[in-house]
Amino acid sequence: GRPPLHPQHSYEGLVGLERQSSKENRDHQLDHPEEETGSHHHLPSRQYHGEGSGRSGLHDAPVPPRPETLLRYQTRAEASALKQELESLKESLKRSDLTISQERNGKRKLAASLRKSEEERESLRKKVVQMNKEKQHLTATLTKVSEEKQRLTSNLTMVTEEKQCLTVALTEVREDKSRMEHTLRDNTAYISKLEGQLNQLEKSWEILPGSLRITSVCLGKGSWGEVKVGFYQHTKVAVKLIHDLIISDHNKGLFKREMQIASHLRHPHLVQFIGAVTTGTLTIVTELMETSLRKQLMQ
Repeated sequence: GRPPLHPQHSYEGLVGLERQSSKENRDHQLDHPEEETGSHHHLPSRQYHGEGSGRSGLHDAPVPPRPETLLRYQTRAEASALKQELESLKESLKRSDLTISQERNGKRKLAASLRKSEEERESLRKKVVQMNKEKQHLTATLTKVSEEKQRLTSNLTMVTEEKQCLTVALTEVREDKSRMEHTLRDNTAYISKLEGQLNQLEKSWEILPGSLRITSVCLGKGSWGEVKVGFYQHTKVAVKLIHDLIISDHNKGLFKREMQIASHLRHPHLVQFIGAVTTGTLTIVTELMETSLRKQLMQ
């Protein structure tokens, strides 16, 4: 049940170690194993010759190692190997920790980059949603603009047709205007002619003061004036003289207006108007009746 020896700590190596040390040292080493400092690197190169080599000396004869010593050397060698392996594992663990740390840093950077990418993705998604909304709004606006364009095109067609109709009507109106202007010129000339004749007619009732002779015979008086007998063109007439106190520009205008109206009146029951004097003392000339309203009433 003994564990196998390491190839570097073979039986020959252990025998060489026993040959180098004395018996006392060997006993001391067996009693105090913690003070052993030997190593197979310091053992002499003498080898054990076995029992047939003779017994020339008791101390020179090789002594087989005890099992405890073999086990101790084996344990020490395995401990050294384990220590070296442990150191190697520690170095490997350090490198692994460094690699893990670098990977963690890389993962953190990758996670930060991933979060940033997610944020950018979310921002782009929101922008895409906003752009889609704007696109829908622009599409709706474009549809309205297209409908408005169609409506305006239709209105433009109608306006063009109305313009053509108005152009034709304007041409006709211009022709009518030309004809009316020609007619107006003719009518204006005719009206001017009539106005000249009318002015002559209006002034036909005016009497020059020198052509009227007034006598002292008084036929009557009133608040506006007095009536006397006179002669106009060798005809006996009645002459009404208006008082100078009531003569004003306004009354002169009223007097001429009444004379203009009286000159056009013709009736069997009206005294015939002959004329009037508008310069100096305002005078009205009418036919002279053989009697008067007073006499008729008295009779």
